Amino acid sequence: MPNGISCAYFAALNHENGLKHDNIFREGVAVAQTARTIDAITASQTVACSPMLNGVLSPIKPVFSKLAALSRKIIYPLFIMSTALTTLKSKDKVKTGISQSTGLICMSLMENMEVKGIKKLEKLISKKVNLSNKYLRYGWYILKGLCFITASMGGYTMGNKVAGKAVDIARKLFKKQDNKENLEQTSNTDLTDKIDEEIFSEMDDYINSKEA
Repeated sequence: MPNGISCAYFAALNHENGLKHDNIFREGVAVAQTARTIDAITASQTVACSPMLNGVLSPIKPVFSKLAALSRKIIYPLFIMSTALTTLKSKDKVKTGISQSTGLICMSLMENMEVKGIKKLEKLISKKVNLSNKYLRYGWYILKGLCFITASMGGYTMGNKVAGKAVDIARKLFKKQDNKENLEQTSNTDLTDKIDEEIFSEMDDYINSKEA
């Protein structure tokens, strides 16, 4: 089951980015995350324990459960298409493509690590703390959502920034190498011209001396 806290946050964030950058694929991610948010709400224990809410939301539970399952499958393809669109729009396509692709990969890795880590931590905590207490349960649910947001955003930002810096460094190294090669070529040309000038000068002096 998706975490309603993280899904709601990413739905709002991707909707904002979609509007800001005119990116229809980010809007698609926002819709998918919205479906997962509603599924998380309808499947929550709070709703299940409330007869009134359960009665109102019960008819739409199966629908959003299926939509959430579909949304989970299409989120990353939508992110990939979003990255491709952003790269096409960018003036610096190489740097944008590399940095965004790396950010997406790191985001996925960090999310998977966070999910596995949280599951292990939850098992350890449940042995010592009774999470059936509603306040502890709510607090833990919120904490899991915040941890997922941090892992996802942190992974993307780290991958994006590191890859961007790597591209800048590589370009500087290639530029220095090109400048060095051009300087050596220029130096060799100047030396050749100087030798030719001296040879012709000596020849002129020899010819002038013969004519005299």
